[in-house]
Amino acid sequence: MNKTFVGLVVLIMVWSAWGENDEPKKQRVARFPHKVERPLGKTEFTGVFQEDKYFPTGPDDKENGQGPSRGGREEEEDVEVLASELSPVSVNLRTGEQVQLTIDPQDLMTVLEIGKALQAEESSGDAGGADEDEESGDRRRMFIFAPDNRVEIDPATGTPARHVGILTFNHGNQYCTGTLIGPRHVLTSGHCVHSGGSNGDWYAGLVFYPGQTRSYEPAGIDGVDAWALNGWINNANSEYDIAIVKLETNTGLGFASFGYHPGLSNNWNMRSNGYPNDKMWGTHWRTEGKPSGVNPLSIEFRNLDLVNGCSGSAIHYELEAGHRIIYGTFFGEWWTSTDRWNQFSRITSTRFSLMCDFINNEVVC
Repeated sequence: MNKTFVGLVVLIMVWSAWGENDEPKKQRVARFPHKVERPLGKTEFTGVFQEDKYFPTGPDDKENGQGPSRGGREEEEDVEVLASELSPVSVNLRTGEQVQLTIDPQDLMTVLEIGKALQAEESSGDAGGADEDEESGDRRRMFIFAPDNRVEIDPATGTPARHVGILTFNHGNQYCTGTLIGPRHVLTSGHCVHSGGSNGDWYAGLVFYPGQTRSYEPAGIDGVDAWALNGWINNANSEYDIAIVKLETNTGLGFASFGYHPGLSNNWNMRSNGYPNDKMWGTHWRTEGKPSGVNPLSIEFRNLDLVNGCSGSAIHYELEAGHRIIYGTFFGEWWTSTDRWNQFSRITSTRFSLMCDFINNEVVC
């Protein structure tokens, strides 16, 4: 038996993402056995949250590089660049100490090859390309696609609704939406924990309020660690806008399942839960619709009604009866001169494995 084959056998450890009902949701393709911890020093928590940056007030100029990259495909990028973009960065929210887990490019190549063999990596094929609509840029008011299909959730009893909460930061002055994907792990967007880019920084004082609704105001739980992909931390790339916050204590509320799916398409009727700031503070709202564009690293919607405050909301789908699975996090709105859409950063099999590494001490992935 040659060494290459032995290495592949070692790497192909099949794990499952388990949700509240302890049923397997998605296979874990592989681990990254040669990650190296690299201290990055302390942060001063000086990040400034600029939500208008994610919900722009006018069309972007794509010629000047203001638009998102919609055609990215992880397995086709330069493997060393990709390894750098995917290498997670975490911070201790009390001490400010930062650590980067640097991915070995050779490990990444092996993982991507395994993913291709198992059809686990997303393909840019024709899994739901966006339909051009010259009027789509004019249909929207207050970032809502007419008609407004949002439904208030109160009480939040189903899954993942009861696992969704408000994530505040910078001393409670600003907030996003987050969803429990572990006993004390909250999935949100990268821009809800870090302002992004080489001049960006982490936000101070993250606190999660699980299950908040009009009739229920929970006590907040402090965050102790935050985790995000380097593609957001260093380059503010919206396609890498995924983060996890580890809480001080177990919420006791259970958690939602998350995963990846190569067959995600524009035929799926998907949902997202969050806390829009054009509604009464602390009220929980759900919106649903089918994707208008399914890209390898992102999902586009021209029907989901999402505004400021919904940043970090998860996008989920009922793949099996009674079991909803999260497939991405909400970044914000993008405009062109003729179009606009809401964009989610997508969980791929590679990202799934990295996310599992962060939470694996408490959740079997």
